[in-house]
Amino acid sequence: SYMMVTSVGSMKEFVDLLAQDMADIHKDASDRIYGNVRRDIDARFKLAEVKTKLVCQVCEELAERTAEGKAEINASEMQELLDRGSQAYEEGAALITEMISTLQGHLRDLEASEAPAKKDFKLTFTKLVQMESQSKKQQRELVGIEQRFVAKHVLNLAGPMVEELEAKMEHLTAVSAPLMVEEEKVAFNAIVLLARVGDALRAHAAAKSLTPQALFDEMREGAENIAEAKFIAFVRALPH
Repeated sequence: SYMMVTSVGSMKEFVDLLAQDMADIHKDASDRIYGNVRRDIDARFKLAEVKTKLVCQVCEELAERTAEGKAEINASEMQELLDRGSQAYEEGAALITEMISTLQGHLRDLEASEAPAKKDFKLTFTKLVQMESQSKKQQRELVGIEQRFVAKHVLNLAGPMVEELEAKMEHLTAVSAPLMVEEEKVAFNAIVLLARVGDALRAHAAAKSLTPQALFDEMREGAENIAEAKFIAFVRALPH
């Protein structure tokens, strides 16, 4: 009976040692796996920080160079800065999104674990969410700066065009003013009608190779003068 108890005790001790060894092996493997993940995320986190800071620097430079009283930045410089900021934002945003997704997966795997990596991952996850919010804010600022710049230049370009249109409108108003008064309207119509009659007579003479005298002779048909009725009838008969 004593030997049996001793045997059982030894067996329990062996099982405990084996369990501890297995736990140590599992911990070492987990530490190696998550240690590699930790180093990879740290490297990408630092790169995302660089991209985010670059966007911030571009926003600050644009804000300074477009401030009131500053010499106006030309379009090519503005576009270069906007492109640089936009590229940095897109690259940083891609890194942040990828890291957030990766950490969410690892945190699900570690949900019931007390591994040190779990606390580190939660802290990094929180920092990434904050960085993502800051990055989106900077991107909106970039868009706002670009829109204000474009609006300002459109107004500068449109100003002379508007002035030219206003001048043409004033001229048109002055020219058409006689049409607003009935007496002047009649006179204006008479001038237009006479001009059209003259064009028709010249075209008729050119078509028949008539001199002005020959055209006059044709209209009066041997009479000394041309009666009004005969002149009207002649003009109406013209094909022009």
